[in-house]
Amino acid sequence: MGDVINVLNKKTSSIQDGDMIPIEDMLIRQAQALQTMFVSLGRQAASKSQLNKYTAFMNVALKAQSQIRSTIQALTELK
Repeated sequence: MGDVINVLNKKTSSIQDGDMIPIEDMLIRQAQALQTMFVSLGRQAASKSQLNKYTAFMNVALKAQSQIRSTIQALTELK
């Protein structure tokens, strides 16, 4: 746990000094994770034959897609 705290302290200091690379890295990773979720949920939705199950998976997939947009927008504004 001490190592984690040390890394977080270094990143925090770096960001406070104006280095936004740690934030950019985090947002890029977040967008990629959300993209993976979107694709996976979309595939799962496509395999459902019942409308309520299809709708449930697609709703969550589309929420992930919306979060991708928000994450990319935040990254763009940061740059």
